[in-house]
Amino acid sequence: TNKLRHIKSGLKLVIELMTSVPHTVHTANIININLLQRLWGIYVEEHMCIPVKLLVLRTIDKVLDYEEGMRALLQSQIHKEIASLMAAGSQERTRTKFALKSILNKVSLCELVQEMLQHVQILADNNTASTSNNNHDDNTKRTQATTCYNNDNQVIIARVAVCVKELERTFQNLDTLMSHPSRYLPCRHKFNLNTDIFHHPQRGYFSVLSWAGGGGGGAAAVGGVLDILTSVLLSLWEEGDMSLESETEEHSSTLSSLTVNTTTKYNLLSNVYSLLQCWTRVQEGLIFLAASRESASNLLSALVSLLQSTDDKAVNCGEGGKRNPRNNSNSCHQLRQLQHVVYKLYTLLYVDKLRAEQAGKESRRDLETEPVLTAIQGLYGITFTSVGKQAVVEVLTMGDNLECLLRL
Repeated sequence: TNKLRHIKSGLKLVIELMTSVPHTVHTANIININLLQRLWGIYVEEHMCIPVKLLVLRTIDKVLDYEEGMRALLQSQIHKEIASLMAAGSQERTRTKFALKSILNKVSLCELVQEMLQHVQILADNNTASTSNNNHDDNTKRTQATTCYNNDNQVIIARVAVCVKELERTFQNLDTLMSHPSRYLPCRHKFNLNTDIFHHPQRGYFSVLSWAGGGGGGAAAVGGVLDILTSVLLSLWEEGDMSLESETEEHSSTLSSLTVNTTTKYNLLSNVYSLLQCWTRVQEGLIFLAASRESASNLLSALVSLLQSTDDKAVNCGEGGKRNPRNNSNSCHQLRQLQHVVYKLYTLLYVDKLRAEQAGKESRRDLETEPVLTAIQGLYGITFTSVGKQAVVEVLTMGDNLECLLRL
């Protein structure tokens, strides 16, 4: 009994160290001390009780929040052993199979983001090669090469759209796909279930997305899912502008091949909008989007550019241009989605600025500074539109965000 208590206490200590902020763990030690191998050795110990096994799997899940932990798992035999335990003929208990499946789903999430990075890099390389071929003297070869690249791009964009949709589906079902309930499966009390038993799988989800897909060189050297999404948005916006500006008779054949992929690009754009909206509905998603100033700034710039482009097209079409009513409705819906996401991100940035200015200040008079006034004016300016007012209300009612305003 004492040994089990010591093991459980040690595992809980490792979990606290892995989830502490700021991080107190030197992540290189995950590989140096063979942490995953030691944890897995406890799991496969003969006659090990289920509560300890569940705690071991939850500890492994926390280790996988780090890039070094995920790399150590994929380079070891543990990944294959977990997959074998999930086989149909395995004698593993259903309770532990649920936790094992959550670990495999986290590995699949990492591989999904890496696949998106590869597709975006190929897309950027194809666009670069297509641009260089447009300068070729032979119009026939130029047209054939452009058509070939656009066909490849259509397949790649369609696959990226599927990956983005899978990211959204995973986030919407985190409690059943990537959680580690302590005692029992979430099959009872479906309509009155305490969400604390899932141990906040959103943290692991966004931790993986923060580093997965990093590295890589070449024309599309991006890192993290935020930069990947930004690259996709910018490429679609620039390509849309290029197709509008290339309406000359000399490039008519090239333009026709570029416009073939309109439906595929629209599906990808819609999936990106839907994913961002899904993230911004929760506090963890907003914090993730604004965690990196550079990535958040690039994402905001891409969203604002698309917002202005969509707004200009809607205005031009409303002044007498012919437009399908269904497409007009889709554009208006996309416009509101973009506005809502952008306003929410700006609201969170202003709230963070207020929190930073209020840190360490007790007196109300000490808060009467120029940065505080600028942040308050920015929040007030967002409420001038109905979409902005809704975004401000939703962000301020998340968690304790309203406290920074009540102090004023």
